[in-house]
Amino acid sequence: APLKVVTWNLHHGRDLNGHNTVDAQARWLAAERPGNGAVNAILSVFPLVSVDGRSLPYGVPLTMANVQVLPARTIAFFCIHLTSWVGNDAQRATQVADLTYWLTARGVTTRLGGGDWNLVPKSVPIAPMRYWYTDLYDKARSQGVFSGPTDTRPVYPSNSVVGRIDALLLGKSWPSWVTLTAVEHVNTGLSDHFAVIAQLDVR
Repeated sequence: APLKVVTWNLHHGRDLNGHNTVDAQARWLAAERPGNGAVNAILSVFPLVSVDGRSLPYGVPLTMANVQVLPARTIAFFCIHLTSWVGNDAQRATQVADLTYWLTARGVTTRLGGGDWNLVPKSVPIAPMRYWYTDLYDKARSQGVFSGPTDTRPVYPSNSVVGRIDALLLGKSWPSWVTLTAVEHVNTGLSDHFAVIAQLDVR
């Protein structure tokens, strides 16, 4: 069965009706459930078997979910958004180290994870994840099934990290009943980040 997985850092601001209704909803949620203002979400058309989460160093949220994509097939996902701003590699390295420990200490190296890493995948701070996980962009390029622009966040007028900083990573202990068929970077024009879309086949 085909399965599409997307990681996309959505832009905030005015809604299509010209009002900041999304931001108002965020303020209401923040009042109801105080936090640090940073959130991740895993959305699925398939049933969520279980959900979990924790706070990584410097208040970065890690979101996890087990999703039943077929009657006998459940896939473990995680979503992350590391510290932004240029020059914070030390914070991101600490977050990646904690993330790697949290996932591998629980024996979960079969997860599919995505998000805004605020790091290019070849950078030093993300090396612990590369040891356990495969970048689906690289895998798709090697198989000739990648399309779209290379970078997921081109030059942007702010003190933020740019380049291919959004990525989907696949655990190297991934089960053989899931295969990659395509990866695409898509500029929707609705965010300052491009969407990363992976097409998988689940048997």
